[in-house]
Amino acid sequence: MQNPAIARERLEAVRKAGLDKIVFAWMGGVERGTGNYYRVQGSTFLIEYDNTQNNNNHVHSVWRDFKGDFGVDLLAQHYQSFAHREGHHFLHEHDEGDHQH
Repeated sequence: MQNPAIARERLEAVRKAGLDKIVFAWMGGVERGTGNYYRVQGSTFLIEYDNTQNNNNHVHSVWRDFKGDFGVDLLAQHYQSFAHREGHHFLHEHDEGDHQH
């Protein structure tokens, strides 16, 4: 549970940014036992819930504050750095050679 004072500040930031700018996305099944993912995003935050691994019984969730966290999008950085072919990682062509990782 978040400290109530911090929660109030963050909620106020979301309100100032505009509740009408918040969007919701859903992917997956609606039946019990099927994988699903959802995302709630505004201009200042992101919430993700992912339940698609290990027969849909392994949940990952993320909450980010775009202006106040230390999060780095490591997955995006990974995809920018490496090409993916046949299940292997390769440095992008513009790098020194095509070294497999």
